Amino acid sequence: MISAVSPKGFTVSAPGGQTVAVELAPGTKYLKGKAAASARAIKVGDRVRVLGPVAFGSAMAITATQVVLQPVDGAGSETSMKVAEAVVAVLKPLANGPGPGGPRDGAPGPGAGGAGPPGARPGLDLTRQGLPVPARHIGNLNPDWGDAADSRTTIAAGAEAYKATEVGMAAPYSAGGIVDRVVKEPDGTFLVHNIGTSWPHHIFVSADFKLIGAAN
Repeated sequence: MISAVSPKGFTVSAPGGQTVAVELAPGTKYLKGKAAASARAIKVGDRVRVLGPVAFGSAMAITATQVVLQPVDGAGSETSMKVAEAVVAVLKPLANGPGPGGPRDGAPGPGAGGAGPPGARPGLDLTRQGLPVPARHIGNLNPDWGDAADSRTTIAAGAEAYKATEVGMAAPYSAGGIVDRVVKEPDGTFLVHNIGTSWPHHIFVSADFKLIGAAN
């Protein structure tokens, strides 16, 4: 959601409570829904999806390559949060233990841990609230996926990273968030790492850019 607008860009309030400064550039492309638009269409209160490199410092900033106002599907759409909540509601928590897979960097995978609190909203950062994160996953995930610290993986960049991000954030259960990296797995699939939410925190995209599933 756009919370402030300035001559050089705007500020977004993410689902996890973070605020992100979005800087506009001469080459930034604009859409409103699926129609072409311009920077003049940006207004406080608009739902928005932004693509571009993320810079970390005293504050988080994105230099926008694409701005989608009032997106009609996926992250930022009116239905995405409701679908994300419904998915979490119907997924049963997995038993404690290593589960069907997890990152090789020592962090728990989608099968580790316990259930989140009843009625928890996946679009909120449960960890920041001191709440347990739902140990749930959806989709046919690779049981041996790795994150950035895994020596078998590489960090995706350029067109393939943007495409994987678009697919991941357009998932019907994506509640929004901030993607800080896209990891390319040994089998050619992609892990879209969403730091804006606890679930879905890892979104998986196939080598031919089809949605596979998601996990915390």
